[in-house]
Amino acid sequence: QQLEQLQLHQQHAGWGHGAAYEGHCAAADEQAQEQLQAEYRARFDDLERERCTVEEDKAQVGRYKQLLLKQRDIMIALTQRLQERDEAIIGLQGQVDTRDRLIAEIEERLPPSLG
Repeated sequence: QQLEQLQLHQQHAGWGHGAAYEGHCAAADEQAQEQLQAEYRARFDDLERERCTVEEDKAQVGRYKQLLLKQRDIMIALTQRLQERDEAIIGLQGQVDTRDRLIAEIEERLPPSLG
């Protein structure tokens, strides 16, 4: 109770000194404004860092996309080369089969003493 009375007395005493009270209010307003500006500055800095991070992420996504496209092109080229190689092997295997068949026919025609 004594603390409450002391606080009330200080409030009333402050009212009696209008200029001092107004100066106190102006200083409090200025301090609040500075604090608000500091909060806005901090928030702005956070947003700016986030914007930079997003831009860096976009750039990195672009680099990854280019890398994947390059890898895709390499895989397509390798696949084409493998298909060409498979066709060449199939063609050569056909020639080997034809040769083996001709050799077998020739061996059948040879007399048993030479074979």
